[in-house]
Amino acid sequence: EMAIGFFIFFEQERKFLAVEKLNLIYNLFTTILVLIFFNRLDAPQSQLLCRFFILAGTFALIYLYTRFPSRATVFLRIVGQMALLSYWYPETFEFNRIFMNLDHVFASLDYNLFGCQPALMFEQVLSSDFWREAFNLGYWLYYPMIACVSIYYFFYRPKEVERCTFIIISSFFIYYIIYILFPVA
Repeated sequence: EMAIGFFIFFEQERKFLAVEKLNLIYNLFTTILVLIFFNRLDAPQSQLLCRFFILAGTFALIYLYTRFPSRATVFLRIVGQMALLSYWYPETFEFNRIFMNLDHVFASLDYNLFGCQPALMFEQVLSSDFWREAFNLGYWLYYPMIACVSIYYFFYRPKEVERCTFIIISSFFIYYIIYILFPVA
């Protein structure tokens, strides 16, 4: 029954999904950064071209939905926007490289606030192989966990999927913007 319902007619009330709007805004923001720092980036033409393809892909998926409105095409639209996280994250490094690294500022702030380096203390307390492997596993499962949560909401809480994916995407974009503007390792 769920599989059949996946392909039947389904009309969205709005033209753009919240995740599409957010991706378009982030695309515009980073496009402005590329244009401002054009001469300082390694491959600004490639970055601008990728943004064009992201924009074209977003509108192509919206067009596909208008031709074949179903939960399946809504799913493609959401997956398309969520998949862009795999492009946006590594790209933050390109912006990060043009600003001065602020590790020393934040390390000093840590020391002034806590009287030590919390990351070093943490590593001393939890330094066994068990903890290293547990953290590696957590890091490895990061994106699959996001995909599973989004898919769960899509199939089992469809009225809340747009809100769920918006929260996930917006939290990433907030982090990316902070990381771009305050480059630390």
